[in-house]
Amino acid sequence: MRSGQARDKGLTADEREAAYRAELADVLCHVLLLARRDGVDLSAEVERKWLSRLPGRAG
Repeated sequence: MRSGQARDKGLTADEREAAYRAELADVLCHVLLLARRDGVDLSAEVERKWLSRLPGRAG
């Protein structure tokens, strides 16, 4: 909906934006819950997979 690729279901632009933000929060929370359940250190994994690629950082 946010990008115009789906029906807006009668929502205003502000309502669509709020729904998008809420959906992102839902996805993030699900990931955090899965990581906690399975003992995954997300901070370490983000560092290893993404931040280590930044210029001047050892991987």
